[in-house]
Amino acid sequence: MIRRTLRMTLPALAALAWRNRDELAEWAGFGFRALLALAPGGDGPDDVKAEARLRYALARDRRTRRAPGLRVAVRGGVASLDGVVASDVADVAVALAEGVEGVGLVDDRIRRVGGPGAGLSRRAR
Repeated sequence: MIRRTLRMTLPALAALAWRNRDELAEWAGFGFRALLALAPGGDGPDDVKAEARLRYALARDRRTRRAPGLRVAVRGGVASLDGVVASDVADVAVALAEGVEGVGLVDDRIRRVGGPGAGLSRRAR
């Protein structure tokens, strides 16, 4: 069905998946965590919604889209950002996370290339 919709050959689809394998793995991990959270006895949908909003915001911004090494997760309203990225990308990621509905605190553990260290940031309301 995907091949018909995208009108791609199998080798082209495989090459596309390989090129975006890190991003696909991140989304697959998010999907698995979402299923666990939504299952009976799970944490519920609030963190899943907040993480989906955060991932969407990061994917929409040209500065953070495809940023290699940037990992995100939301638990208990705390957005955890980690990985190794350029300083300007890290700053944008933290600012975007602070503006996401459902995120009350950002745990910035990003190692910046060419910039200052990490810390905690409260969302201004």
